[in-house]
Amino acid sequence: MNIRTKLITGFGTTVLLAAAFIAVPIISRQVSVQQKDLASEASYMEQLVYSEVENFLIEPKSVLDAMVEYARTQELNREVITPFLQGLAATNSDYQYIYYVDAVPYKDGGFLADNLHLDISSDYDQTTRGWFQAAAKSRDYIVTEPYMDIMVGGAVITLAKGVWVNGELKGIAAVDIALDKIVSFINSFSMSGGGKSYIVNKDGLYITNEDSKKVLEANFFDEYNESKYISEIKGSKGFFTIDDGKKSYLMGSALPEVTGWLFVSTGPSRELNGSITANVRFATLIAVVCTVLALLFSAFLSERIVRPLSEVVSAVRGIAEGKADLTYRLKVSTNDEIGNLVGGFNAFMGKIQSIITVMKQSKNTLKEVGSDLAVSTEGTIERTNEIRSGMKGISDSISVQTASVQQTAGAVNEILANIQSLDGMVQNQADGVSQASSAVQQMIGNITSVNASVDKMADAFALLGTNAQTGAETQAQLGAQVQKIDEQSKLLHEANTAIESIASQTNLLAMNAAIEAAHAGEAGKGFAVVADEIRKLSETSTTQSKTIGTQLKDIQNTINGVVVTAHKGVEGYNTLSERIKETDGLVRQIKTAMTEQAEGSKQIIQTLHVMNDSTQEVRNAAQEMAEGSKAILQEVHALQDATLSMKSDMETMNTQTALIQETSDSLSAVAERMTNSITQIGAQVDQFEV
Repeated sequence: MNIRTKLITGFGTTVLLAAAFIAVPIISRQVSVQQKDLASEASYMEQLVYSEVENFLIEPKSVLDAMVEYARTQELNREVITPFLQGLAATNSDYQYIYYVDAVPYKDGGFLADNLHLDISSDYDQTTRGWFQAAAKSRDYIVTEPYMDIMVGGAVITLAKGVWVNGELKGIAAVDIALDKIVSFINSFSMSGGGKSYIVNKDGLYITNEDSKKVLEANFFDEYNESKYISEIKGSKGFFTIDDGKKSYLMGSALPEVTGWLFVSTGPSRELNGSITANVRFATLIAVVCTVLALLFSAFLSERIVRPLSEVVSAVRGIAEGKADLTYRLKVSTNDEIGNLVGGFNAFMGKIQSIITVMKQSKNTLKEVGSDLAVSTEGTIERTNEIRSGMKGISDSISVQTASVQQTAGAVNEILANIQSLDGMVQNQADGVSQASSAVQQMIGNITSVNASVDKMADAFALLGTNAQTGAETQAQLGAQVQKIDEQSKLLHEANTAIESIASQTNLLAMNAAIEAAHAGEAGKGFAVVADEIRKLSETSTTQSKTIGTQLKDIQNTINGVVVTAHKGVEGYNTLSERIKETDGLVRQIKTAMTEQAEGSKQIIQTLHVMNDSTQEVRNAAQEMAEGSKAILQEVHALQDATLSMKSDMETMNTQTALIQETSDSLSAVAERMTNSITQIGAQVDQFEV
């Protein structure tokens, strides 16, 4: 679920809950008030029925009181009391029958006086009647159970009272009363249009009912299945309840005690709750309308809130995918937290744009430096190969020179031996001189060859020194460029630190918004959702920043490796230059020795020529030649030592040349790695448009 849906749902739910919180208490209060009003109305109706029944019995009671008083003070017989009863009946048409019987059974000589002059059978015994027996046991009024009178065509009750004189029962006064008015009143009396009201006896049998067949035959509590309330109705003058299970109401009360009757009324409860139902419908309609309006408003508001966030998310996703237009800026349209977030994003984009611009420029510079390094490395390898070739030639020449020096040493030894035996070998002196001349000539030729080789070697060392100096300068330039890259990578690391700071501030903003939303309770749920999305955006920015930081660390580690390798290259070139200078000094020493050797050889030639010209003088100069031979022998020994030293130096130079070759190969590998790294950095940087 996106933020827009959450905001709409949150606002709609909030309004709906608010409407419910407002409507439910009002409706509940109205229900409570209406229930009280219904209970009051039921109590009023019950009192009204009670009064109606009581008023219905007041006049008959007064008639009975008059009859009892008359009977107590008069000597009664049928002829005396009948006119009195007729006068009472004339005052009220509801009295169907007024009569008086004495305590003696009619069949045993008693009498019955009434207003209708009814003929009573001779076997009539009033003492067996229920109304007589009930009145004979009471000093108060009694009301009999209703019965259906064919003549009246409806229910009739008997109201009776005993006439007591000096504690003895003298007779019974009674009135038969039609219940037409009570039935009509009760049938039209109810709390609702579909309600029914009845008077029942203590057992629940109908006393009044529109269906006369149910009178004293059917039971109200059984018919309506309300037997559980009969005891409460009997024990109360006002009872009212709504049975939600049956969706009906029931009220009832006990009527005047003399009757033993109960008033009951029932009907559908929905008719009592008409106003509540209308209010509930109205409140529901208001809640629905408010919810729809809230949804429309929340849709409008959420669109305004989410649109800048969506733009930020889209731009951040573009940066994460490496295909972002860093010149793009979001429009700041609000002066709130979201506006601050958009402004921070624009500042972040500006910082990234400047960094990427510098990186692109540095990438081109690094590419040129890498190309120069590769060219210089290739030149160094070529010069090193030439040096190795020259060194091989020098080594071969030194080997030849060594052989020549050994031959010279042998010749000098032979000359010395000849000089020592000069006295005995004068005849052979010419041959010896010739051999010496030949050997000296060969030595001069060797010396000339050695000098030529030494000259080539000096030229090669000069070229090697120049190349070594060029390589050292190139390595120094490479170190400077790499140092510049290192500084720029530090700037990029600072920018990434700024990104982390923005993400941290955004996360703090989300936490503050969540706290404020929690303080706002239900009304702040929507803002809690916004705070959660801002927190997720901050976490995404933090993750991307960490990824960028990791890549920057890898780049910086690679740059540090290039720096170390460049320093090693500079050191190697410096060492090579020093070795070349040392070797060049040795070569110059060899050349000097060879020059001296050539001069000595020339002197020997001259001496041999003198010996050839004047053999006689050989003997005289034998001693001098012996001394000269010794000097020559010393020089040859020195030449042998110099040759051996030169050979050792050449071996050292071969070793150093091999090291130079390895360094050149390492530099070539470093140049290739640096070129690959620059290509990778360029591929990443070129994805951004600045």
